[in-house]
Amino acid sequence: MKDELHRMDVPYQVINHVINHITDKFWEKLEVINREGMAPQEALLVKLSMEIVREVDDAVQVEASSLSEDFVSRPAAGHAVESLERVDMKEDEEIICTICMCEMDFGTVDVRVMPCSHRYHGECIATWLANRSSCPVCRYQLPTAN
Repeated sequence: MKDELHRMDVPYQVINHVINHITDKFWEKLEVINREGMAPQEALLVKLSMEIVREVDDAVQVEASSLSEDFVSRPAAGHAVESLERVDMKEDEEIICTICMCEMDFGTVDVRVMPCSHRYHGECIATWLANRSSCPVCRYQLPTAN
């Protein structure tokens, strides 16, 4: 993970902080799972992973706020968000919005597709892109706001 962050030009002091933050949050969540006697089911692990990703993203943003302008996350441009394709869910599709972790059922309205083909609830991706300009799954970059 350190190598991946370094390839993205994240400064070493931020990388160390992020790694420590991930580790702390991971162990906190595992302690809760063990204390409550829950079986680590696949859905729980996915939710745990997404919580950690969100917390790491938040930690990186906090660290980035003290860095130069080049490292600060920028929201996506309004025209880019508005132009995301709207699609209808087909009856045989089983897709989960990886932002809210809820299934998008047949008949779900306002499903948006990123240029990378990942799908999200319209409200979820709009909120996400108000803070960041990349896809939550693959980090595909949309144009940023000025």
